[in-house]
Amino acid sequence: MSLSSASSSSLAGRRSSSLSHTPRILLNALAVNVGWFACVLGAAGGVPWVGPAVVAGLVAIHGLINRPDAGEWKLLGTMAFLGFGVDSALGAAGVFQYSSGLAGTGWLAPLWLIALWVNLGTAVNHCLGWLAGKPWLAANLGALGGAGAYVGGSRLGAMELGYSLPAALLVLAAVWAVVFPAIYRLNARLHG
Repeated sequence: MSLSSASSSSLAGRRSSSLSHTPRILLNALAVNVGWFACVLGAAGGVPWVGPAVVAGLVAIHGLINRPDAGEWKLLGTMAFLGFGVDSALGAAGVFQYSSGLAGTGWLAPLWLIALWVNLGTAVNHCLGWLAGKPWLAANLGALGGAGAYVGGSRLGAMELGYSLPAALLVLAAVWAVVFPAIYRLNARLHG
């Protein structure tokens, strides 16, 4: 099954919601942005639990509106583990440091950042579903959007960059150029 057909078939079974496709896509895009700001601004403001609480609520609403299948729920769970691993590795490499890191390490990914990965996972089959089957486009968007999200988070005070801005952008762009298309491959397998 191709990536695009996996995404299309996974979405087709969830069209029974009372909202039509376009409003659900727009709501999903809005929810993903609300979740991002809640996580980043909560961490920056010294209340890092706010973001995960908001994302948990948004995931519950996502479940009611979009009625995800088992593959999508597995994707959201996998995104938490993937996010913990990737962001802890980037923290250990010194790309950035978290004031709210797990166990006070400053490099283990904090819960608010793991929630951001789950938050992103809600977009994979919905507002970003059009990227399925387009790995080069996903790689480019991942490089730009992934690096931009981290730099934006650091500018808002959620974390500190450990590298110079150009070096951090280069590393984050390279990581997200690989990670983002891999998320779509994973999603296709979970729906296969």
